[in-house]
Amino acid sequence: MEDHSTNDQTRKAKPPPRPLASRLPSWIVSLVILAIAAGIFVLVYGDWDKWESGKTVQTTDDAYIRADVTALSTKASGLLARMEVAEYQHVKAGQVIASLRDDDYKAQRDAAQAALEATEAGLEELRRQEEAADSKITAAQAGVSAAQSQIAAAQAGVAAAQSTIRTAQAGLTGVRAQFQNASQEIARQQGLYKDKATTLQKLQNQQAQTAAAQASLDSRESDVSAAQAQLEARSADLKRAQAGLESSRSDVIAAVSSRRLLTAKEQELRADIKSRRAALESANVALGYTLIVAPSDGYIASRNVLPGQMVNPGTTVVSLVQQLPWVLANFKETQLTRIRPGNEADIKVDAFPSRSWKGHVLLIAPESGAQTALVPPDNATGNFTKIVQRIPVKITLDPNQDLEPLRPGMSARAAVRTNTGS
Repeated sequence: MEDHSTNDQTRKAKPPPRPLASRLPSWIVSLVILAIAAGIFVLVYGDWDKWESGKTVQTTDDAYIRADVTALSTKASGLLARMEVAEYQHVKAGQVIASLRDDDYKAQRDAAQAALEATEAGLEELRRQEEAADSKITAAQAGVSAAQSQIAAAQAGVAAAQSTIRTAQAGLTGVRAQFQNASQEIARQQGLYKDKATTLQKLQNQQAQTAAAQASLDSRESDVSAAQAQLEARSADLKRAQAGLESSRSDVIAAVSSRRLLTAKEQELRADIKSRRAALESANVALGYTLIVAPSDGYIASRNVLPGQMVNPGTTVVSLVQQLPWVLANFKETQLTRIRPGNEADIKVDAFPSRSWKGHVLLIAPESGAQTALVPPDNATGNFTKIVQRIPVKITLDPNQDLEPLRPGMSARAAVRTNTGS
């Protein structure tokens, strides 16, 4: 019985078998450890960037909610009359945010309006003067035409009178010859009658013929005198018509000159009207600057002035945070190999860990954040350590989701699926 117990104790005290590593030569173990270390080194420093850039989903926790912030100011100067909004208040596009006192601007607008109306009234009066001047020109031109007709009639009358004179003078020559013959014949008959060589009847007949010739001669001379008087009258008419033509032409020249002056005056008034309309438009624009309105939907971040304060051109009245937020994600440069505009993105915000938002890559910055820093790094030194740079990526959030809880400045996590989008 004692021998059996002794054997059992001996069997239990037998040491366990040694592991394989302890049974292998030490140089083989060292070689395996070196191979594993070399593999890890090659994986990390050789293909690590390729493995990281080739991933389908690229994520970063260096992301923040952003929104466009507009500093609302005015081009007008004056006292702030009313502030219509409170800080952090939501406003709609076109909503009045603040207004300045506009008394001076309304007075300038009214003065510009009155000046414009006065100039337009002067233009209307000038148009009536132009109508009267046009009537004078028409009348003067009609006078020229009438004078030209009178000249033509007078010239025709002169020509007719000259023709009548020629006819009367031709008849007078024949009658004068007859009268001379009759005078000679009566003298011969008187001599014959004294000598008792002819009869009294023949003498009386000759005396009657001589008297008839005298009467015909007197009539022809009267016709010539009448024709000459008619010629003088027609010549006088011609001179008067010519004088009337010159007077009418002078009237036309004077009327045309006056009309040209009115035309120049009209052009000047029209230029004044354009200038005064521009002044009125400028006054209306300046008056509009007394109202500060929201350019888009958003939230009032801060009020920089209060009612009663003086506002100068360029003074920031309020800061408006636009309602549509977006995400600025700073990816490592090794993560941008496959990221393209249009890729879908999932956004998680630290303030709401149980929610997520959908978005799309809009733009990739043209340079790294280090290049836009106030003091860009200069690596042209003796000691150099390569640091992976980060490139900002703008991600827009899809509008068909609840974006109201998001506020600019919140920390976020962005995951971009590089196998989606265009």
